[in-house]
Amino acid sequence: MVINERKNLFMRIKFIILVCLFPLFSEADTTDFYYWVSFKDKAGSEAYLKQPEFFLSQRSILKKYAAGIGITTEDLPVSGKYIEDLRSKGFSVQFGSRWLNAALVVTPDSFAVKKLSVLDFVKSVVPLGYKTWGRTGLSDIPETGVMEEKTIPVKTDPVAMNHYGAARDQITQMGIEAIHQKGFNGKGITVAVLDAGFYKANRMQLFDSIFLQESIVRTFDYVDHEFDVYDDDDHGMQVLSCMAANKPGVMVGSAPGASFMLFRTEDAAIEMPYEEAFWVQAAEEADKWGADIIASSLGYTTFDDERYDHKLSDLDGKTTLISRAAEMAASRGILVVSSAGNEGDGSWRKLAAPADAAHVIAVAAADKDGEIAGFSSRGPTADGRIKPDVAAMGKRTAVASGSGYIVKSNGTSYSAPLLAGALASAMQYTGMNAVEIRQTLLSGKLPDTLSGYGIPDFSSPKWKPAPAPKSHEAADPRFIQWVPGDTLNLPFVIGTRFSPEKEWTYKLSCDCGKVWQQAPLQRMTANWYGTIIAPIVSGMHFLEVTDGKTVFKESFYYHKP
Repeated sequence: MVINERKNLFMRIKFIILVCLFPLFSEADTTDFYYWVSFKDKAGSEAYLKQPEFFLSQRSILKKYAAGIGITTEDLPVSGKYIEDLRSKGFSVQFGSRWLNAALVVTPDSFAVKKLSVLDFVKSVVPLGYKTWGRTGLSDIPETGVMEEKTIPVKTDPVAMNHYGAARDQITQMGIEAIHQKGFNGKGITVAVLDAGFYKANRMQLFDSIFLQESIVRTFDYVDHEFDVYDDDDHGMQVLSCMAANKPGVMVGSAPGASFMLFRTEDAAIEMPYEEAFWVQAAEEADKWGADIIASSLGYTTFDDERYDHKLSDLDGKTTLISRAAEMAASRGILVVSSAGNEGDGSWRKLAAPADAAHVIAVAAADKDGEIAGFSSRGPTADGRIKPDVAAMGKRTAVASGSGYIVKSNGTSYSAPLLAGALASAMQYTGMNAVEIRQTLLSGKLPDTLSGYGIPDFSSPKWKPAPAPKSHEAADPRFIQWVPGDTLNLPFVIGTRFSPEKEWTYKLSCDCGKVWQQAPLQRMTANWYGTIIAPIVSGMHFLEVTDGKTVFKESFYYHKP
């Protein structure tokens, strides 16, 4: 569910209308049933534990080493044998979840749960709803969304002379301009945006700079299984504008220099729990390609078929599918920022999953004066933890609309990306990793169940660059993570936290004199540089790393498997 005020009522009414019209659907319509199939183990995948380059990008691997996480069994893909067994029995497997050791199975068979449960490698089977496809099916109903007020033409905006334009209040309230003015706007930080669609974002002037700079590094629509994310709902585009808008005097977001992955996981035409599985798939893809931050303005409480509704007791951070995956994302070194929810003045009142996950940053909505909006979801969680974690402006927030105007809209949908963008800028500036950013953010006053630690102030002294070693002359030459032994048969990582005189470069050669690898070490944070060494032939190898002044050497024997 997109986190937008009055959205849930709108969706319920629409679903009732569709159900009444269901008998009019053509006979050609078909219904797919979705099942979450958990496996007992990862049989056959353990062999890949020391070969992460087969299932993770180099950026992702280096990020994990830089954060001290490394590669664990949670990173391993699911058993290929189990996936093939499911397919051989006629089931369509949409994806396998590395983190949760499960697969999303899609089938027209409404009794498939019985057939899946008896398989010896299956631990459990959970139905995730259904979807009807066809000429007049549910998936064809366009999403209109709900705006808080009429659109306002950009040319009449009263604060157009300010650099941030219509976004002035929401940016300056957090003090993030103090970091922007130092030249840090999120450059080098990748934010994965998981939402309901990014309608027209590729044709709007507000986003010209991110397309000219090729800052959209990956896209995918998990609802329609295509790469085009610009032809559906505009909620994700509104969310993106809070971070990436970059038209000075009109609207500038909280991280206009960042890179973005745009993933459509929400099917705005219907509310079913399989959308949580789409979220899991996108989050794992974001991890695979090395995203630093996940910004999610989606939340799940109740569904169009009440049999699947969550209960308030489920909000313990470890029950719902999406919250379990969000917690895994945080454990893999990603900063996860989620809307708290818009149920504060409704019957639900509490958070929407995944905001209940322990290490997810749940963001409440405030107005420009810092007062928490009545619609903003309240804590605590079902197990008594303080939530939300922080707040940002989510009432009368300036966002882009599909009409091409800047509008003022309500929802924690907008406070969350505002904060996520600010954290991207702060991450670039401070060099902190996800854990350090979260610890710094959640500090200060005593938190409460309305706003957590309140609205952060990024002009505060606690947001400062972390000190980094400037010289390695007196250090042990093995400060670089070197070869773990004299004889190797797997690729390995080298890295250093020392700043170079110019830049770190490395060269890998063999005893035949041929150079196999030669390039700069990749800078993953403000003070961590690294790369993966992957010999391609057996024999004696020589590794050199230099900062232009000092050269460090190592030799080893590599046996190609």
